[in-house]
Amino acid sequence: MQSPSKSEIDRLGDRLRIEVSPQDLRTLDAYRSSFAASYLEVLKTVRQLAGVAVSGRPAKSTTAIVDKLNRESIRLTHLLEVLEVGSASDASKSDIVEKGKVTIKNALLELLATSGADNDFPH
Repeated sequence: MQSPSKSEIDRLGDRLRIEVSPQDLRTLDAYRSSFAASYLEVLKTVRQLAGVAVSGRPAKSTTAIVDKLNRESIRLTHLLEVLEVGSASDASKSDIVEKGKVTIKNALLELLATSGADNDFPH
């Protein structure tokens, strides 16, 4: 199954503002679930690089997403980019994870260096 385009997801958001149908909720859940593996990979990388237990935030409920769509003038793709990995294609999800690993490692190295605790951290 091919990932939906940004415009398809934005049209889904428009429909959710008007009426929440079971099919649209299934589509939203399936789309959001497509990022689970990337999200878990980033969490795993942070745990490995930091050497500490970390956890992510619980996923925002579909009710909360629909409420936010109705409260604010925001596209569903933008809202999901803020909440999750983003509305990337399958091919670029691995790029996001790899860039995230580099960014996380650099941030941790900087934090450890400024705290003077980087002696045991692998560079």
